[in-house]
Amino acid sequence: MANAKKSAKRRGQIAAFGEPPILPTNEVQHFHAYRPTSIKVDGNKQPRAVIRRVVIYRELHDVGKISERHFKAAHHYRNYFDMTERSLTKSCLDVGIRGVKLDHDISAWIIDAQRVVADGLRAVGSLYDVFTLIIENDMTLNAAAAQLHGTRDVMVKGKPKVRVKSGSEQIVLLELKFALERLASVYDL
Repeated sequence: MANAKKSAKRRGQIAAFGEPPILPTNEVQHFHAYRPTSIKVDGNKQPRAVIRRVVIYRELHDVGKISERHFKAAHHYRNYFDMTERSLTKSCLDVGIRGVKLDHDISAWIIDAQRVVADGLRAVGSLYDVFTLIIENDMTLNAAAAQLHGTRDVMVKGKPKVRVKSGSEQIVLLELKFALERLASVYDL
């Protein structure tokens, strides 16, 4: 009976959104948070279901774990970091005219973005590991705590489970706040 309800619900979702989205693998879901959402694709009247990776620093700001100043510093850094990660090679699928002229040297906006990122990482200093895991890689606090501080095996209802060490998530959050405060002071936010 429960399976019939699930399949009817699934048919309703497919009718509303078309094909269901492809979920990330379990390994990827362990390190990052994902949220189902819908988007409208040009030319289609029906929204399409998609799975998007959650930007962790935005989530931390929304739940009140980091301040507005810390959010602005993280957002500023992440924008410039994403610029440095772009490819300078024009895609064959891009038929538009590129606004940046590239002769044989790196354009000015890439140099500026690399400078801003380098200044930010220099300011973060010894908190580099926590900062890059959460801000650059969008790792959850739980996954970052497991990677930095380790895990422990516990028995829950007779079954072995892997948990992060107690208090390590709070330590990671506190280190992230310190790193973002250093970053905000460099960027004068």
